Amino acid sequence: LDDLQALLVQAERAHLPCAVFMFHSSELLAGASPYRPTPGDVEALLGLLDGLFGWCRDRGHDFVALSAAGRALAAGGRLPVKEL
Repeated sequence: LDDLQALLVQAERAHLPCAVFMFHSSELLAGASPYRPTPGDVEALLGLLDGLFGWCRDRGHDFVALSAAGRALAAGGRLPVKEL
């Protein structure tokens, strides 16, 4: 969590229009991914996501689907939320 927060703080300081965070849905099922072989590993990921998203909300950030962000940026506009 500390590493992800540090990356997002760097993105804020650089005034980047957005930051992308992704993971594969298979990581939410124990054993379906080499990254999350046990139920405890899946719980750790869910805890990480909860901590990261809560931290972002506390900083005033919102979330938008990648497709919506791409459309807004491709049209030369800005994202419809406070960007990272």
